[in-house]
Order: sequence, then C-alpha cells, then structure tokens
Amino acid sequence: MSEKPDLIIENGSLKMDGSGGNHYYEFVKGNYKYVCYLNILGTADTSPAILSVYKDNKEILNMSAEIR
Repeated sequence: MSEKPDLIIENGSLKMDGSGGNHYYEFVKGNYKYVCYLNILGTADTSPAILSVYKDNKEILNMSAEIR
C-alpha cells in the first residue's frame, strides 16, 4: 500500500444496474475503459466485485475482485 500506483483514473461515472443495488463505476482514459461492477445481490458463488478492462471497445480483461 505504500508503493506509488501504476495508474490513476479519475472522473468516473456511477451507473445503477436495476433496483436491487447492483451498480458499477465506469472510467475512461484514452482508448481504455475500466468498469468496476459491485454485486450487492447475487448467489453465494457471485463475486463481490468484477473488474473489466476494454481497449478500443474490445474486452481485454475480466476478473473477480474483492472489496477492501
């Protein structure tokens, strides 16, 4: 946590996903888009968060994440 981050993204937008509380944050930097999904409702197998990264609107990363 004391290391300098490799990437800082700002000015994201909050998007609500239905009425159950699930939502996501979307950030754009150059030709990259970063989307962090927060899963409030789901099953026991649902990841609490998912990070997706897109380059030129093509998904290049999709991974489960933890909320800390």
